[in-house]
Amino acid sequence: MKPISLQQDVNLLHYNTFKFPCIARYFVEIENSNDLIALMQMPVWNTTPNKLMLWWWSNILLATEYFDGLVIKQAIKGKTLIEQTDRTVTIEVWWWEEWHWFVERSIDQWYYGIENLIAIPWSVGAAPMQNIWAYGVEVCSVIDAVTYIDLEYWTIHTIDKSACQFWYRQSLFKQALRHKICILSVTFTLGIYNNKTYKPLLTYAGIQETLKQQWSDTDAPTPRNVADAIATIRAEKLPDRHRIGTAWSFFKNPLIPEKEAHSILTKHPTLKTYPAPHSMVKFSAWELIDRAWCKWFTQWAVGTYNKHALVLIHRWWAQWTELLALAQTIQNRVYKMFGIMLDMEVNLIE
Repeated sequence: MKPISLQQDVNLLHYNTFKFPCIARYFVEIENSNDLIALMQMPVWNTTPNKLMLWWWSNILLATEYFDGLVIKQAIKGKTLIEQTDRTVTIEVWWWEEWHWFVERSIDQWYYGIENLIAIPWSVGAAPMQNIWAYGVEVCSVIDAVTYIDLEYWTIHTIDKSACQFWYRQSLFKQALRHKICILSVTFTLGIYNNKTYKPLLTYAGIQETLKQQWSDTDAPTPRNVADAIATIRAEKLPDRHRIGTAWSFFKNPLIPEKEAHSILTKHPTLKTYPAPHSMVKFSAWELIDRAWCKWFTQWAVGTYNKHALVLIHRWWAQWTELLALAQTIQNRVYKMFGIMLDMEVNLIE
């Protein structure tokens, strides 16, 4: 087993999709759980209180030029078939497997349940932390269990879905256990495709229209048809992260209590709303930003993406302060017009 290589003064430019430079005092890459335990026994672990697991490399804003702490990049990969029946398959997938790759391979094997979540550039381990949601599907709907290591006591735990406190783009791992644990693997149960029992979720705007353009079969669409349609939609309205710095959706769709939502709709009756649990009403952050005249809004080298107002972009020569100022301007304009404060979906690292 090769020893862990602890690096110093590493630029995190290529470890965040906004592409903001930030120097990390210490940086280490771990390839298995034994590496993590070995790291926790090194002096740097106890002498460096600030630690950053690269949970959300595609969903972070490095709001500092120097991170005075330890950055840990996980490279733990692999998957194991746990159980298979005529209708379902249960798979354990390790943290650093690419989420998009996992979705693609699952569809190739005629598994379904995550096809609506294709083309999301995160790791598998980040999926339960953020409880990723797209095109009507939350990842928690297919999660069975999550295995993590406690960073204080060095103990490994597996908890089932009911204990994960999943909520709209939230979880136990993003709240109470944030920075206290490291997810090692996630266990999923997916369906096995059968054209008589498969019922694709096509209610999101644009999916059916795109399907008509790409697929003309008289039978119901397969998981591959659905995934290809959604991948096309995402490619058309989201920027290429290799050319433009971005974290994609910068703000969450706001969930508003019913009474407050009724008051807002009285003043703005044409706003679209969507059902949400726990007596809440969901509004479209994209629509609020658009109506607040922030679409195509730019401030020097940062701005909203011209195809999607919910996406903030960085054109390589700006500073993180400019992007944060742009975000706050949008928040203020939306609040002034609708009385709704948009919450950022990206995670600030300071």
